[in-house]
Amino acid sequence: MTKATTRIETLTSQRPRYAWAFLLSLITAAVFIVPFIIRGHGILYVIDDFNLQQIPFNMVSNAAIKSGNIFWDWTNDLGSQFIGSYSYYTLGSPFFWISCIFPAKWFPYVIGPLLILKFAISGLTSYAFIKYFVKRDGAALVGSLLYAFSSFSLSSITFNSFLDVVAVFPLFLLAFECYMQEGRRGFFAVMTALCAFMNFFFFAGEVVFLLLYFLVRVFSKAYDFKWKKLLGVVFEGIIGVGISAALLLPTVLFVAQNPRTSTHFEGLSTLFFKFQEYLTILTGFLMPAQVEHMWTMVEPIDVRSIHAFLPLFGIITVIAYIVWKKRDWLVWMIGISLLFVAIPILNSAFYLGNTMWYGRWYYMLVLILALASAKALEQNESSNFRLSRRITAGVYIAFIVLLILYKQMTGQSVIMHPKGLIFQIVLLTVGYIFACIMLHARNHPQFFKRTTALIMIFSIISGAYVLYGNERLYPDAKVFTRQYTDVADSVKLPQNGFYRIDTLAAYRNTNMLLNVPTLQSFSTMVNGSIFSFYQALGQTRIMQSLPDDSLYALRPLLSVRYVVQLFPAGSQVLPNLQLYENNADYTVFESKDYIPMGFTFDSAISQSTFSQVTPQDRAQLLLKGLVLTDGQMKKFKDVLPEISDNKIKDTSIQAYAQDVQARKREASQSFAKDNRGFTSSISLKKDNLVFFGVPYDRGWTATVNGKIVQIENVDNGLMAVPAKQGNNVIRFTYLPQGLKSGIVISVVSIILLLLYLLIGHFRRRDSI
Repeated sequence: MTKATTRIETLTSQRPRYAWAFLLSLITAAVFIVPFIIRGHGILYVIDDFNLQQIPFNMVSNAAIKSGNIFWDWTNDLGSQFIGSYSYYTLGSPFFWISCIFPAKWFPYVIGPLLILKFAISGLTSYAFIKYFVKRDGAALVGSLLYAFSSFSLSSITFNSFLDVVAVFPLFLLAFECYMQEGRRGFFAVMTALCAFMNFFFFAGEVVFLLLYFLVRVFSKAYDFKWKKLLGVVFEGIIGVGISAALLLPTVLFVAQNPRTSTHFEGLSTLFFKFQEYLTILTGFLMPAQVEHMWTMVEPIDVRSIHAFLPLFGIITVIAYIVWKKRDWLVWMIGISLLFVAIPILNSAFYLGNTMWYGRWYYMLVLILALASAKALEQNESSNFRLSRRITAGVYIAFIVLLILYKQMTGQSVIMHPKGLIFQIVLLTVGYIFACIMLHARNHPQFFKRTTALIMIFSIISGAYVLYGNERLYPDAKVFTRQYTDVADSVKLPQNGFYRIDTLAAYRNTNMLLNVPTLQSFSTMVNGSIFSFYQALGQTRIMQSLPDDSLYALRPLLSVRYVVQLFPAGSQVLPNLQLYENNADYTVFESKDYIPMGFTFDSAISQSTFSQVTPQDRAQLLLKGLVLTDGQMKKFKDVLPEISDNKIKDTSIQAYAQDVQARKREASQSFAKDNRGFTSSISLKKDNLVFFGVPYDRGWTATVNGKIVQIENVDNGLMAVPAKQGNNVIRFTYLPQGLKSGIVISVVSIILLLLYLLIGHFRRRDSI
């Protein structure tokens, strides 16, 4: 009997334990999540990203797919490519597609049960991976719980979609092992495809981690290394990426426009974090799960996913394994991973060199720590655990000394939330005591059962702490449901005609729940030209667009018709508003300055002239003339003469009113959007450029009266097309860049995978 056959039989003989791994994690998650679903009257609420992104994004994606509106999303900021907007959050997730069984409006009631399912799948998949390396099922079950309910997973509830990746990643490594150890075909290709399809951002990091994993395994001589086997696994990896290309390629081309992907290191920041940041990292490794928006130590808020604490045991079992094995491949893997944690430029390798510091790859390290813990619990050498307990105590003492030193050096408090810190210290201390008791009785026949129960209890308490801490930062669930989730029941806006709304004084992404385009948004994944548009206005756009009321000229420029207010407005009041609707929660105003989408200008502004104007006046300048590049100024000089200095200097409210009326005089008679783009009808007194406040994207094509025209990138990121005197029907059609090529690559890759599997099947049959 071959080694591969023995391994396969061992795995298949443990099927009942796979069910236990699933059920134990399911029960653990349900115990601390279900009460909060009940408190939310059927809806699980957490905090900003969960409530204001995950819920509306899933609802929008669900509705868009069912209506066939899968190319351009009008509700994400000023409008953005649908695939690029949601591939990071929803489109590649199997859990999202499960939710599509239900109507989009049901998603708020589905997200809680799906979250429980994600934890259960995490337990199942991590058990499968860990069981590949350990002999005792009890150890594998303990390891699966350590992974599924690590502080990374619990704190990542805030982001929801991160847990999709956590649930699947163990199978990615398992598939790699199965190929390298057994030559099993197809599994790695399928898992590569799934991981690449699920989330491009996390997949990039997983590839880097897999490369490190492979090198460590090879140099530790864990594999019978052969070039043929290496080429085979690389081939499967390429095929897997190819299968995902239908989603991956348009997403990559879309994300390449995002300025967050092009930052760089400077000086010593390449090699060292700040002292405070190292303390943050230590907190994430040594303390139970934090509430992202209410850290107890060092940082008041930290949403970078700096978490890697294993429930109950923390670092005790990991240190025990290191003491036991010393130069084992797992020890090397842990050491190298910690090196990547500690050095900024190495940490950035998991994000393609981006300098935005995140710990969102730590779940991969957590899986290795969970495996090391499971293997440590299998061994019988008591001295290793005695030493590990002492080392653990020493680490915490050193951590306290560093915190005191930091406070003395900076004069800043290291305690951010005293009550939360007291709770964490009590939980940590009690957990440490029980861990020591259990490790002392490690040879007891009920050891793994009792340890499993204690880890479940610890995880339940820690998970409840995270949910309760987040829940406290938001209004009562019933109120929030009425004001946000069910906003469409209380705010009734016209369904005819195109317009945008202003939701600056309401919860972010409220417009998505109303299914109306907006000026504001809370999403990182938006069209790249939106970033350049706001940057030209002197506005910083990273995770959200929030142009304040002082930029009132943006409202008519971008066809804002209604202002929806839930909270008190700022000191700057938008001009020319009249009351439209007033109810118990919302006040809705209609703007008299609304300009229909699609209008013309009388003059042009050169890019150099625009840049010389102070940022606070640039928004008003956009109503006076069309901002063109030097090349465009020459190209359209007969159509749009350069604006006069007097007009540029006049930024009075009277000039604003005159500019609004001038733009209204030659605006579209009709503007209609559909699943492929939009159509505008406009009558011009002379040849001119027709401006549309829609983000420029290379996926757009345009015709005027049936003739193809070139789309001009104007105003640093918006669009205009040349049209003739008289009546014009302007048609814009959108097709995401890379979609056609991606579909072709996916189809070809699937065919190649099937041929590859068939060839392998016939070869095995012939060898029998």
